[in-house]
Amino acid sequence: MADPCTGVGDPKTGGREFTVTIRWGSVCPSRTGSALCTAEVHVLQGRVAVVTGGAQGIGAAVVRLLVSQGARICAADLDAELLEDLRAEVGGDRVLTVAGDLADPLQPRRVFERAVDHFGDVDILVNNAGYFWDAPVHRMTDDQFTAMLEIHALVPFRLMREALSRWRPVAKKEAESGAPRRRKIVNVSSRAALVGLPGAANYAAGKAALIGLTRSAARENARLGVNVNAVAFGAVDTRFGRPVQEGTVLETGGRSVPLGLGENAQAQAGAQRRYRSQSGRAATPEEAAAAVFHLCSPLSDLINGEVVQVNG
Repeated sequence: MADPCTGVGDPKTGGREFTVTIRWGSVCPSRTGSALCTAEVHVLQGRVAVVTGGAQGIGAAVVRLLVSQGARICAADLDAELLEDLRAEVGGDRVLTVAGDLADPLQPRRVFERAVDHFGDVDILVNNAGYFWDAPVHRMTDDQFTAMLEIHALVPFRLMREALSRWRPVAKKEAESGAPRRRKIVNVSSRAALVGLPGAANYAAGKAALIGLTRSAARENARLGVNVNAVAFGAVDTRFGRPVQEGTVLETGGRSVPLGLGENAQAQAGAQRRYRSQSGRAATPEEAAAAVFHLCSPLSDLINGEVVQVNG
């Protein structure tokens, strides 16, 4: 048996309605006549999130979790087939998919236009799209280095610019009226940005640039109710952390990039040694998604410009 009820947050702090579903169970043995229950709190009810790299791995786990908490999602990814599989799995009415190459300078605007046309607004941006193209510095090409800066810094910048240019005028009016609305940006960085990664300096540099972008945008927009934070993951069990398999190639930005860690022994050893968590294992995509959800939710309203390390 489930009884839905509605809670209301404080409007002075950007609060909003959310749905709580109480599920009643067996009689509690310690209290006569009282029943055990669990509460499902849909803290993202009425919110719309853009999630890039949303077709698989961490991105797909983020989509599933945010939807379970009441959000509607615009999932953007290169892989149209995987996006449609995810939409069918999660629920077609709650997930809009936009397939395309985010390295195209016009794609971020297309993503937001599709999301706004379909859902009416966007409140949350999760910059998760990325890939790995490893080589030691002395053998790395300009194209390899530039590619990592593009996908891990320039693409998130374009998406943030698109979001903030839409949010700021509205947020100023909301602040003047005394009814601010919280909006969130979560950038997926890496512990490589903090400690380096032998064999993948380009990846580490791109993720480090993203942290600088995060902290700067947070300070620029804090008084308008926009939280900008980053998560820095250690090892997560996704296809990008596994060895390259023949024929597995990513086509992006006019490049053909082999997916996964290359056969460069230094990069593989560095990834395993430096990113092994304190628990001795890689995180699951679902565990990674939980940290992203926290920064998307009202639980993080007073967390801004921070880098949350997820390292076990």
